[in-house]
Amino acid sequence: MPLIEAHIVKVEREIDSDWGKIHTDHDQVKELSTKRPELLREAADFRQSGALVGIDYTEQTKTVQTERGPRTYHNYYYNSGGALAGRNGSTASDDGIDIVQPKGGGGGEDPDRSWRICLQSGGKLAVATMPLMPVDQRDFATQQTIAIAWAEFFFFTQRPAAPTRMGSPLGSRGAYYEPSGVEQPPPSDDLPF
Repeated sequence: MPLIEAHIVKVEREIDSDWGKIHTDHDQVKELSTKRPELLREAADFRQSGALVGIDYTEQTKTVQTERGPRTYHNYYYNSGGALAGRNGSTASDDGIDIVQPKGGGGGEDPDRSWRICLQSGGKLAVATMPLMPVDQRDFATQQTIAIAWAEFFFFTQRPAAPTRMGSPLGSRGAYYEPSGVEQPPPSDDLPF
């Protein structure tokens, strides 16, 4: 098993998860993971003491194929540690483990992925409007322009500060709202066709 000497600078655990991350000041092994609470606690104690730690870890390398070619990931797993020297004067009331949001679900979104989703939605709307377009505008270039316009609308439109429905504050009747205050009768079930 490989060994490094480093200070543990941060220990965090994801909300509603057993997984934790141990951050070091080492040049190459900056972050180690563990699912074992006793190892997370051990690392937090080293962080609080400020000790230089001899860290035993396991490295797993994984290569995945992406749109831009193969990408290699190095995952480091914390096995154990032993204090070599040092003190940093941290307080005993701090348990040394920071609670953080998980990266996958709500911490932050990948803008490239968000753009692709918006572009797919824009493409679907462009195709859906094709029958409504004049015949001479049913070409791919026009549909592409419409798809990008919708994608930009979805991608760059900010969420409203207050909940709305059809451009009007909740509680109004939206498209059926009559500013004169005259209530319209409900639509008839009798259809002309």
